[in-house]
Amino acid sequence: MTRPTVDLTGARILAVDDIPENLDVLLHTLEESGYEVFVATDGEQALKIAAEERPDAILLDVMMPGIDGYETCRRLKAQPAFAEVPILFLTARDDIEGVMEGFTAGGVDYIVKPFRKEEVLIRLRTHLERDRYARDLADLNAHLEEKVLERTAQLRLSLRELHGRDRIARHMLTLHPLDETLQLVLEIITDLIQDTKATVHL
Repeated sequence: MTRPTVDLTGARILAVDDIPENLDVLLHTLEESGYEVFVATDGEQALKIAAEERPDAILLDVMMPGIDGYETCRRLKAQPAFAEVPILFLTARDDIEGVMEGFTAGGVDYIVKPFRKEEVLIRLRTHLERDRYARDLADLNAHLEEKVLERTAQLRLSLRELHGRDRIARHMLTLHPLDETLQLVLEIITDLIQDTKATVHL
């Protein structure tokens, strides 16, 4: 079964690297693919831009002046707004300790420099699509849950109506004073409208 294509045009990407040449390559590569791109040259600037622009994904260099990429990632992930935003590390570090630290900090992928533009695009698209599918599924589940609750309420009302009709039918099989009959009808109406008070006007 072929998976439907997700239109990611206009997805907001934050690219963070302290080397201008790397940023230029990322900027042009991403813009040519239809993304809206924001750039930062250090961790502090990345945190500020992320808070202002709320990117859909972040490409984050590790070795930078000031706070490094790992700490930047940890600070982002500490904020609920970025808990589900995919962060992909771009770094020359390919040792297992560096990779593990990246994942521990909250990153979802690790791309080793010098990177190939095609690899960056494929990996980025994979995580953006996964995030989009997860959000769509969450929205669908919420919608279905709302419909289930709505249908359950309708069924409960129908059951109360049937129960009320049955009580009235059984009541009418024998003679009763008018006030007793009205009291029964009043109880049934109160139950149906889920209120604590009701008045019958003759």
